Amino acid sequence: MQKETKRSKTRLGDEPPPPPSSVHVPDLPEDLVAEILTRLPSKSVLRARAVSSAWRRITTDPVFFAAHARRRPLEIVIHSTTAVTCPCDYPLGYHCQDDAVLDTIPVSDLQQPDRRHLIRYPNWTCKPPHRGCLVIASCEGILLLKVFSGGNYRMCNPMTRQWCELPRLPKITDPSSINEYGFYYHQASGEYRLLCRYSTQMTSTTAHTFYILSAAATEPRFLSMAGVDEEVITIGDYGCVPVALHGRLHWLRWPMPCRPTGRMVVFDTESETFHLMMLPPTPSMRVKIFAMDGQLVAAEFANTMQIDLWFLEDYANNGRWECRHQISTPPIYVQLRAAQPDLVSRVLYTVEAGTNDGDIILRPTNNGIVVYNVKKRTSRVVMVMEENNNSTFMCHVFRESLVQHECFKAPPSNGFPLINSTIHRLPMRTY
Repeated sequence: MQKETKRSKTRLGDEPPPPPSSVHVPDLPEDLVAEILTRLPSKSVLRARAVSSAWRRITTDPVFFAAHARRRPLEIVIHSTTAVTCPCDYPLGYHCQDDAVLDTIPVSDLQQPDRRHLIRYPNWTCKPPHRGCLVIASCEGILLLKVFSGGNYRMCNPMTRQWCELPRLPKITDPSSINEYGFYYHQASGEYRLLCRYSTQMTSTTAHTFYILSAAATEPRFLSMAGVDEEVITIGDYGCVPVALHGRLHWLRWPMPCRPTGRMVVFDTESETFHLMMLPPTPSMRVKIFAMDGQLVAAEFANTMQIDLWFLEDYANNGRWECRHQISTPPIYVQLRAAQPDLVSRVLYTVEAGTNDGDIILRPTNNGIVVYNVKKRTSRVVMVMEENNNSTFMCHVFRESLVQHECFKAPPSNGFPLINSTIHRLPMRTY
């Protein structure tokens, strides 16, 4: 009787699995293994390297890095703060440090949104100089942080836990006089670079000096602005976030300057030169540009009933703008009120980004986002935090990457001392 019971358990699969050392890895073609592994998240790929020497060789190949990066979903960054206590002279219970916590949520797959932890770093401390760091830009899986104590910058890859410092600007007496124009990837050199402007107040005017910071250099490089239009010099005064497309950065003031004198500022990241482009011919000046599916798009917020989308055709020849899509906003208002009943009827939208799948990320409230799909003409509201939560959005999108860069190979690059890898989840609701 006991033998029959044992045999029945074997037939039902109730026997314990074999130990890991005896698990057989199928002998699959390497191209098929690579195709499967490119679909895994970065953390799973890093674990897969321990399976076998063949898998490690596949997952450390530069071709694999590039293919894996292309498959990573676009995510939006959420910033929150958490109180930290430390031994000091402050009264008991007084928190004397605020840590900034960055989480991300995927854009295209929001049926079951999964908010995941990215990095954690000190935002404020009771000890001088009090201010910590702030993430100010994101580019192809690399985050740029500004360190307030010294006015310097650090780059880090949260997936590989690697980081490096950028050279410091010379003779900076007032860090608040620095404007970060754009953080970009220089294809020819394989370097990430920061374009910034330092302003010095003179007796009757303000002098502006432009620098390019690169981790591969020991000092900032001066960028000559001789003969450059005044619109380029002053675009940094408006806090514009550049849009990266076709190896260029694009800035458009919000609200858009009055025509016909106003133009869009463009920076070629390969030649590292500025030029100007024509504005979208929109009746309204309330326009926000973004990139979607390899095209430059301008969203016009002319009224509360619709959003017009203008696409730049024939980009290489400074082509023409065409209004090809209109988003009706009343149905989205209904979804927003279901998610947040006390929401007022007149909602100001702003476009955070677009994807290659036809998704547009709109930010109508402080607690949620709207993902509108141009191809399907559908919208979804995701409340990523509860009311009175200490989370806020950042104007950054993130796409994880395992691509290796030379700047991270030089010491100190063994790990980012400010990163805390604690994983946590916060409530999210989809409507």
